[in-house]
Amino acid sequence: MRLIECIRDFISDCPLLQADKVLGIDMLEEGYSIDVLPVDPIYEKYVDGTEKRIFEFIFATSESYSETTLQQLENSGFQEKFQNWIEKANYTRNLPVLGDGRIALKLEIVSSGYVADAESATARYEMHIRMYYLQMYYYYNLTED
Repeated sequence: MRLIECIRDFISDCPLLQADKVLGIDMLEEGYSIDVLPVDPIYEKYVDGTEKRIFEFIFATSESYSETTLQQLENSGFQEKFQNWIEKANYTRNLPVLGDGRIALKLEIVSSGYVADAESATARYEMHIRMYYLQMYYYYNLTED
């Protein structure tokens, strides 16, 4: 399974997400998106060929936006709750399942949720997240592509 699919499956289980909103990949309309970031994936190599790797992405949301403090507090509250959900997943070791030959080690909030772009009635909020994982030396013997 591709890493982005594993991340999407993991995030789709978040109870904070509204069921009527779409969780897209690299595309945000109304709802949520997981946008993959370019990064050198190899963090550390071990003698046996196993690698500690990094996968980075933006979790983006499209939210109603206005000048009112109440709307801003509601949007900011969702970002804080989602960050807490990620942090709790780390604490309880409830991390994404990556399939044979790969093991998620931790999720790290690189930057908390912030307004990345605001139009008249809609704002794009972004949270930068980094996942550390092990890719075992035998991983390429397990994959078909």
